[in-house]
Amino acid sequence: MLHPPSQHATTKLTATDFSNFFRSKVANIRAATASANPPVINPRPSTSFSQFQPATVEEITHLINTMPAKSCPLDPIPTSLLKRLAPHIAPVICHPCNLSLYSGVFPIKLKQVLVLPLLKKNNLDPETASSYRPISNLPYISKVITCAP
Repeated sequence: MLHPPSQHATTKLTATDFSNFFRSKVANIRAATASANPPVINPRPSTSFSQFQPATVEEITHLINTMPAKSCPLDPIPTSLLKRLAPHIAPVICHPCNLSLYSGVFPIKLKQVLVLPLLKKNNLDPETASSYRPISNLPYISKVITCAP
């Protein structure tokens, strides 16, 4: 229940194989665009925030109940259980959310991400690193805090 079975393709490729492939891909893109002119970015008028309204327990409860129930192996409990406990756990989540807004610091523990290589298409060769795309899987609480009003 806490760790559902994986639906990822089985391959003999290692983490080093994927790392080398994606590093090479980035290096090739950088080399191909090194002589290009830098992009022109025109600033747009915007309103600056002088203060934030703290998130309420009701807003956090609503977020938990309406966000997709996607889980991550980094989650301490399954998202389905968290959703059932939303009215009881929302006050606990509300505190770090507001603390993050006030301090401008996002909790380091919630910055962790699990990057999974997923096959782009089922008919591609699972033994070739270029057949995969990296998918970032964030802890559910990280998504709740970043989506808080």
